[in-house]
Amino acid sequence: MEQKARAASDSGVRFRAELDIPADIQLPGVELCAVFSNLLDNALNACAQSPDGQRRVEATARLWGMYLVIDVENSYLPPQERGRAAGVPASGGVGGPGDGGAAGSFPDLSVPHGWGQGIVREVARRHDGTFEADQVDGVYRARVILKQDLAAQDGGDGGWSR
Repeated sequence: MEQKARAASDSGVRFRAELDIPADIQLPGVELCAVFSNLLDNALNACAQSPDGQRRVEATARLWGMYLVIDVENSYLPPQERGRAAGVPASGGVGGPGDGGAAGSFPDLSVPHGWGQGIVREVARRHDGTFEADQVDGVYRARVILKQDLAAQDGGDGGWSR
């Protein structure tokens, strides 16, 4: 998290993280790291497309019963608005889709891309969880819910016999 906070600061992104994750959570640390790393990398990359002063990333994590709920929210500039933000006409100019210009070279974050979301989806699947993402009104939101593996700690009954 510290590494992502530094990357955000270096990129002019307002970064806030409120994580309430117990040290003894029953989820593999390497998988938690993969989820946070991929979600935050995607959020920071998306913020780079937003105008200065509008770049932000917020991450929260909290337990909800047996589940860890992770939310990441970031500023998001849809592809059709990127040229206008850079001073390029919305159509008929350099930077349109497919022309290789500056605005057109940014990835379209409204469609699946790269390995990151696939990794997050796989971790969620392995832990009886979910991964959802959407963007509305210049904000991209991702939510991952992961079920703790309490059987590994308490003998298989999820702690209900205590």
